[in-house]
Amino acid sequence: MFSHEDLSASMRTILRQIVSPLAVDLRHYNRLIFVLLLYMAKRRIQTDWLGLMTSLLDKIESNRQLLVGRNSVQELYVLLHLSGLFCTDILKRPPRKIGMAPYGRPRPPSADPDLLGRSDVPEASLSLFQQKP
Repeated sequence: MFSHEDLSASMRTILRQIVSPLAVDLRHYNRLIFVLLLYMAKRRIQTDWLGLMTSLLDKIESNRQLLVGRNSVQELYVLLHLSGLFCTDILKRPPRKIGMAPYGRPRPPSADPDLLGRSDVPEASLSLFQQKP
């Protein structure tokens, strides 16, 4: 998404720092600043923001050169959601209503009796954790 996330540019920076260890590359821009810039623009410019944001996000996601930026696109979506600029369907739903992916589902209790999260623990045993210091 940003030029410093381009892998080829990152490699040039690393090679330059090997040759000159005192070389410093300051990164002034991040996703939050980008979202704040969009937020300020939305307050001043009247346009089809849903169409604009959809095409912008499609462009960011389809960019194959900025792999690191694509890997952090979830952060961008959350920041856009928190600022009220753009919201995906999954962020509109309550967290407990979102289905889990197959790799995120807990194992059944019968899989291993020594797993934490057993349901046959007496409630009196848990009072230790409920006491205030």
